[in-house]
Amino acid sequence: MARKLISEILEEVAQVDSIEDKAEILRKNYNPTLCSLLKDVFDPNEVYDVEIPSYRENFETAGYASNNLYVEQRRLYLFKSTEKKVAPKRKSVLLAQVLESIDAPDALVLINVINKDLSKYGITQEVVDQAFPNLLP
Repeated sequence: MARKLISEILEEVAQVDSIEDKAEILRKNYNPTLCSLLKDVFDPNEVYDVEIPSYRENFETAGYASNNLYVEQRRLYLFKSTEKKVAPKRKSVLLAQVLESIDAPDALVLINVINKDLSKYGITQEVVDQAFPNLLP
């Protein structure tokens, strides 16, 4: 079975109402990338320091983009406030390249992660704490 895109997992979470059901979907779809993105959103120590650039949306069929969040997650540290070696303008250019290379729904997820807001998917800290009790400090 093919691995679901991060956006597909979050859309599945958005379809249910109860915290328990949301947490169960997250647990069922556990992967390190998903947990890292959830931690980035709800851990106050994780701060993104990049302006969201304008970018061309990737119109490839979902799942067939040349890149994905599973691959790009390891480079997201470049956009955090702790990364001082990369100039702010360069961070925006790199982010535009990432957003253009991944599936459009995943690009929106990444923007929401950077903005620390997954409310569109009904994901709160309570849901994350129930799904992964030791993930957040």
